Amino acid sequence: MRVIPIFLLMLAFLISGITLFNLGEQRAAADWIAVCLFPLLMITVYPVNYLLFKAYQSLTDTRFEFESLAQIVMSVFIFVIHLAISLHIIGFNVNVGLVIGILFGSFMMIVGYAFPKTKPNVLFGARTIWALKDDEVWRLTNHFAGKLTVYIGAALILCTLIFANSFALIISTLLFLLIILTIIIEIFSYKTYKKLYRE
Repeated sequence: MRVIPIFLLMLAFLISGITLFNLGEQRAAADWIAVCLFPLLMITVYPVNYLLFKAYQSLTDTRFEFESLAQIVMSVFIFVIHLAISLHIIGFNVNVGLVIGILFGSFMMIVGYAFPKTKPNVLFGARTIWALKDDEVWRLTNHFAGKLTVYIGAALILCTLIFANSFALIISTLLFLLIILTIIIEIFSYKTYKKLYRE
């Protein structure tokens, strides 16, 4: 499973090279940044995730159940955005906003699926102040947050398809839904804690 992120990284560098070659002498600074940023990001994501999962294991005495899946999902996520931007730069009719919206929505649905299965920790899950105070609040919060994140992810995909021709609307919808998701989870966790302990 660990070979997949490495393979995608090599493929990303190959795509960068092909893209820059096709641009010839017309390479603008923005093109260089767009083409080179994502492979560099992929290089940093793998070791950072690895260290986070090691920290999770040392804090909870358990291995994160979705470690391999998380590494693959993150690598695929970055790679697909990189591919879409590279194709767009060299002249293909690729809707980058559509790709980003669908990817983020799918990513949120995968993350939402994993939330209810996580034990209390400071690295992954709905880590509200109140959830970290109590195991039962954590369990209830993450079950709720998992379902809500899946629904929000599906809503994002739907909105992306509706606003497919407007990059600005897709990104605005993404940010709006993330803010709403965070606020609702925080309120739910707070109310759950108050209900259980009536402070």
